[in-house]
Amino acid sequence: MTNNNDQNANTLPGADEKKAIADPRLKPIVKLIETQLMPVKEVLADFAKAMLDNTITLENRIKSLEKYSPSTLDDTPNEPQDPNELSFIPRSARVKLELNYSKALANDTAINGLKRELEQCKKDFTRKVTMIFKSCAELELNHCKLDRIKTFLAFTLKITEALIVFERIERPMVTTLNTLHYSIRTVISFLRKTRRRIPPPSELNFYLEYLKMDEGDVREILIKNFFPSEHTFEWDIERTESELEFQEIISNKLISLILPITVELQSAVDKENKVKKAATVLAAKFKSTAITTATEATAIAIEDISTGIANTNMEQHINKLIEAALKKQTSEKAKNSQGSKSPQTSLPKKKDKGKDKNNNKQPSKKKPKSPPKNKNKNKNDGNGEKVKQPKQTEEPNTKTPRQPHQNRQKQGLKRKRQNDKRQNPDHQGGKKKEGRKGNGKRNKKQRLDKNNN
Repeated sequence: MTNNNDQNANTLPGADEKKAIADPRLKPIVKLIETQLMPVKEVLADFAKAMLDNTITLENRIKSLEKYSPSTLDDTPNEPQDPNELSFIPRSARVKLELNYSKALANDTAINGLKRELEQCKKDFTRKVTMIFKSCAELELNHCKLDRIKTFLAFTLKITEALIVFERIERPMVTTLNTLHYSIRTVISFLRKTRRRIPPPSELNFYLEYLKMDEGDVREILIKNFFPSEHTFEWDIERTESELEFQEIISNKLISLILPITVELQSAVDKENKVKKAATVLAAKFKSTAITTATEATAIAIEDISTGIANTNMEQHINKLIEAALKKQTSEKAKNSQGSKSPQTSLPKKKDKGKDKNNNKQPSKKKPKSPPKNKNKNKNDGNGEKVKQPKQTEEPNTKTPRQPHQNRQKQGLKRKRQNDKRQNPDHQGGKKKEGRKGNGKRNKKQRLDKNNN
């Protein structure tokens, strides 16, 4: 259901108007497209875009084929061009072959003959391959032309059928021909009228410059590709005046619709491209002129400097250099002298908290402890009166705290004493020798023996 609704919405007048003319290349024909009904509006927009794209492809094919044709810019009437000489050689056809031989055969006549034969083979190969590529480019161009004409005729038939349907609502017409047969005859009438029309100077010729095909060839392509093959197209057929009148109205409407979206639009696009190309060329020219002017000014300046140096002799030049060096030296001495400048007052340095003059950390001063609260404060005496007790105050700590370096010195001396004790047992305060202990016991025994005797 949703798909059917979308399709019906697209057929309503005013639906998707912006989508149909979103291409910026269609600006010259926007007003013309907006005046048509929605189905015709979409077909006209697609028709214009398809023909613009096909025209670009056709121009590229023409340029590819023109590479193989000799240029007429360098031709002179006195010097006819050699038909065997190639003006363009594709990269694939360029052959790099050389005959390898020793130095002993460099002047041999047989070797020279083989070299000439090899060069001739290379030329023949290059010519044959180039001609094959040229034939392929011609086939591509003819196919592109035919495809472009088919696209043009397909859209023209579609627009013709739509115009016939809408015109029959206001002008009923009775005919023995079916819609396709009648549409083809109407398109043939449109092609004939277009051939008789004289275009303005700013517009391309419809057949020679735009379609790049004659009217008769276009008509044959129309009948061959769009008319049913089982029926033969009859040129001489009896038709009523109402049919001829109706056909005249439709063909005039085709001229007012198809020519603006094809040949007139292409002429406007070509003109815009030429303006852009001319602007690019002028910008490049102005840029090159500015570079040339700057180069000339630089050359003149260099020449002036060189002539000035040449006019002064070497002795004067050396004296100037010496004077400049002396001036520089005296200015530096003046700057460094004491009287030349008042000494700058140095800003007071910020003292680091917790550091002394030697940049050592000071121990943080502890706040004196507050005296303990007296629980029996304001005790009652015997008479029931409160007696105020005197406040207990601690004596201030008069000892000066040790400095960190003093603590470190004391710890160092302590470690030194301990090391000396470990290394020298006889050190004062160390362990006593074993002999000393033994001698003492022996002397004590000897004294006891004497006493007993």
